[in-house]
Amino acid sequence: MFLFLGLSASPVFAEVVSIQANGDLFYKNEQIHISGTVETGSTGLVTIVIRDQNNDFVLLTHSEIYLDDSFEKKINVENQFVKNGSYSAKGFILDMTNAEIINFDVSLDGFPIHDGSESNNVTTDEIMNDNLNTGFADDELTNILEPIGSVNRASFLDSSKDPSYYVERYYSEPHYKSWFDKNYPGQTIEETVGYDGSLGDVKYTVKEITGTKIIQEAQASSIIDPPMTVTEDFDVVQISLVIMALGILFGIVYGVKRQADSNTRQIQLNRNILRKKILNPILESSPKEIIQTRLAKGKITLEEYDRLKSKLD
Repeated sequence: MFLFLGLSASPVFAEVVSIQANGDLFYKNEQIHISGTVETGSTGLVTIVIRDQNNDFVLLTHSEIYLDDSFEKKINVENQFVKNGSYSAKGFILDMTNAEIINFDVSLDGFPIHDGSESNNVTTDEIMNDNLNTGFADDELTNILEPIGSVNRASFLDSSKDPSYYVERYYSEPHYKSWFDKNYPGQTIEETVGYDGSLGDVKYTVKEITGTKIIQEAQASSIIDPPMTVTEDFDVVQISLVIMALGILFGIVYGVKRQADSNTRQIQLNRNILRKKILNPILESSPKEIIQTRLAKGKITLEEYDRLKSKLD
């Protein structure tokens, strides 16, 4: 019953308005300060979910909401991250479909996260402008420079994944597109991941993905209570809430049990005291001692005492 009451309570929940970090690149011995604001009057906890560049789960944490409708969470890089790379942090209260997202890089070896795209991304036009007096014909020079101008393959690529995986993510996830354009200026996603298929097929797949996502978000926003199994993030939040409710229930049961034990000990103590005061004088005295005591206290007359004593003799 306590668990039901704890889960069916209706506190005021709103959503996260803004979220930011205290930098774009963090090293092993640093702290990431994730902070932001929520809608006025929001209560409860802000859930922060961090994923890596492959969208794999890294960390789930929470931050309390302050009186000024702000929140802040400090995360030690060394304790929570195990590899270099780019990460995203999503902040929400209950509706993860409208969560605010930020991106940042983590370096555990002390070197900046730099894929070499800026230094190695030399175009054919730039090299040709520097070599106008080489004596080669334009078509010969183009053939010579073509290998030099090839796009550098990114270090984030996973050999087990097909290049179309990254292309589909680029066109279907705005935050992933923003991250790629920032770190690989002047390169296309197709060139970087080595995708040589039809772009039309990819865009058709992306259209199906985004269409499904839009329908799911519309359905999620059309009801008051969010679905129980919308995404993995929501499942994690639900499990956290259930664990918190079970902890509260355990505390209540433990407190009631301690109070009952204390009352039982007090009843036993009172019973022993009454026994000593009432029963012991009667059980531990002989009949003659009893009538002598009653005579001494004036509860019986001398004649009654003699009559009772003669009967006892």
